[in-house]
Amino acid sequence: MNSLSKYISCYLLTFPAISFAFEYPLGIPEAWISPDVSAPTPPSDWTSEITDMYYIDASDASCSTKVTYGSESEPRCRFPSSMAAGSYVEIHGGPYEYTSTIYLKSEGTESEPVWVVGAEGNSIKMSLVLYGTYLYVDNLNISGDKGISARPYRDLQTDHIMVRNTIITGTGSLANGTTGIAAKGSSGLQFEGFIAYNNTISYMGDSESETENDRHALQTGSYINNVWHLYNTTHHNGGDGVQYSHGGVDAHHFYYGGNTSYSERENCVDIKQADDVIISSNTCYDIETSSSSPGECMVVHYDPSRIWFINNDISECITGIKSTGAFDVHITGNNIHGMKESASETHSDISSYQTGVGITAYNTGNIYISNNTITDAVRGIAYEAVSGYEADIKSNIIANLHDGAYTGNSQYAIMLKGDDTTVDNSDIENNLFYNPMRLHIDGKTYTDLTSLVSAGKCNDNGGSCLDTDPSFLDDKSYSLSSSSAAIDRGSKASSYAIYENLYGESITSDILGYVRTDATIWDIGAYESSTGGQSDSSLYNLPDAPEILSIDITN
Repeated sequence: MNSLSKYISCYLLTFPAISFAFEYPLGIPEAWISPDVSAPTPPSDWTSEITDMYYIDASDASCSTKVTYGSESEPRCRFPSSMAAGSYVEIHGGPYEYTSTIYLKSEGTESEPVWVVGAEGNSIKMSLVLYGTYLYVDNLNISGDKGISARPYRDLQTDHIMVRNTIITGTGSLANGTTGIAAKGSSGLQFEGFIAYNNTISYMGDSESETENDRHALQTGSYINNVWHLYNTTHHNGGDGVQYSHGGVDAHHFYYGGNTSYSERENCVDIKQADDVIISSNTCYDIETSSSSPGECMVVHYDPSRIWFINNDISECITGIKSTGAFDVHITGNNIHGMKESASETHSDISSYQTGVGITAYNTGNIYISNNTITDAVRGIAYEAVSGYEADIKSNIIANLHDGAYTGNSQYAIMLKGDDTTVDNSDIENNLFYNPMRLHIDGKTYTDLTSLVSAGKCNDNGGSCLDTDPSFLDDKSYSLSSSSAAIDRGSKASSYAIYENLYGESITSDILGYVRTDATIWDIGAYESSTGGQSDSSLYNLPDAPEILSIDITN
């Protein structure tokens, strides 16, 4: 019998390498370098000195102040004061405390940055001043009320600096505290490009003190732009989680995203004289009244422009988001819950300045409030209108409010007072009010939708607002159940197009990442139902479809 030729065709699935691009919080543009870029790999043989490769270990008995670069065999005892382009500095051991402040000068370039990397177990008890260009600091452990300042020094241009994966821990001292990580330029030396990523900053200053001490976790000053504060954790500091440019000049385009801030003495976020500030996808909670702060989770002062609060989870504060003076404030997609009346509250029942409010603003020109979910507060939204501007309040859920714990002041979903023309022209559409249905607009209280529509509010599409239970998924979630009346009853506010035109990024995803598409009718509130929107698969960095490899086997 002749042998049979058998042909077996096998198909093997081969997957291309999965590339996980750095995931920026919603709406935040890319920095000049990915914050999670890999640091250089140290030499495999570092038993002798290598040019521009610094091996530092003061805890090694053989360390020397005479070697130039150091090695495992004979480390440097101290940090270098100046580093050429492409230098790599590795810090071992410690504690380093031979002076109060160390100045690190970088001559890095975009293609040859300078890296200062802390090895496991490093301990630094000195403040660091970073200056020069393209300097990346990674994995330091700083304690003893010492911090990091990136700024021009000796009139040297300073820009493109990153501090990441660093732990800064103070003692909680009122007298000795300082700011954790600060960055600023100077007149004629504009600082462009700063990243603080994945740092933990705590107990800088005294968070329990009755005395103001302004020891902030993160801070910017004047003459600085394009700053990314991403995925940091800050808590129990004597000032703010972040303070943007108090007294600032030429300070703009700050991106604060994915951070967690809690139990600060003043605020999680405090925006001063800084324009184009994006506060996106952060978690903020447990802010109480102090002698220098009424207890806002997030606040803006001193008339900056184009301020954005996007998809933040805010809870257990005296006020959620507050503007005491700004232009073009956009508050969209936030989940705000657990707002508490201040124990020192003295305002009347119909005051716009009541505490325990989800969102409040005065001296603010143009405010846009959309797709927020506000629950468990004395007031949902309070705005003291300014002449010549507008208020746009769309697609918010305001539900399950409570009376003031100390004053007994009544619950109001919306308190809108001030300039008659601005109030009359205000846009209040596609909102859901529940428990209670009570609004105070220009001197009149409304407790039913019929009278509200008759007054010219909520009358788009023949009566766009709702007075019904939002039907949250469960007692611990603010997502919408499939039976919620808020599904497909929202509308797209103008903020979304404005943002994309200004910054080239889309902010149409909800707080969980579901995309609100133009092809579907949006839901009311911060959470888009999975039945009403669609999830953005790009958020999950899914691999490409497999390639098919065909192999023929012949016997």
